[in-house]
Amino acid sequence: MNVLTTQHNELYNPTKRRASTVASSAVCISTVVYLIMSLAGYKAFGDAVDGDVLNSFPPGNPVVNVARVALSLVVIFSYPVVFHPARDSFLSLAPAAGLLSEERSKALIDGTAYGSILDMNMRTAIVVSYLTLSTLVALFCLDLDAVLGLAGATGATMICFIIPGACYVYAFPHAHLMRKLAWCQLVLGSVLGPVAVVAIILVAAGVVA
Repeated sequence: MNVLTTQHNELYNPTKRRASTVASSAVCISTVVYLIMSLAGYKAFGDAVDGDVLNSFPPGNPVVNVARVALSLVVIFSYPVVFHPARDSFLSLAPAAGLLSEERSKALIDGTAYGSILDMNMRTAIVVSYLTLSTLVALFCLDLDAVLGLAGATGATMICFIIPGACYVYAFPHAHLMRKLAWCQLVLGSVLGPVAVVAIILVAAGVVA
């Protein structure tokens, strides 16, 4: 989701159809891979499977160690892809918080303010702050199951279900099939989000096994 704009801009002949095809293909492939991994984990370990399925395997398994190294490489090289929109999102919200002016925020996002030492220092400060916070989390938080679960139950539900459905309902007020489907998507997200949050909290608190 965080690279759709970049992906669209980098496409050769970025038509709506081509961009939709690329986005749909990426989502379908990711879904298949995630389903295979999750089902394989439950098939192998049942309810004893760890939140990180690699932790369920013995540490001396050479194949699993290769997978661990590969996962480390994925994290290393995907971090900049995730970090770039995170920084731009912070800069776009900074004017609303009174931290930056609209003009300065736009210049920093567009990269047209490199000539100013103050603006370069601002970009550097944001980068260092994000790196420091994410490094501290990685060092001291060994189990992020509940955190990632809550992030998915709230943020992912909003992005994938509630916001798209609400936007479509608002943008197309006349009754038709797609609007009904958008309402279904909106209602489904509004139900799934709170239910998932409650379930995650109960599991984390040990109320539910």
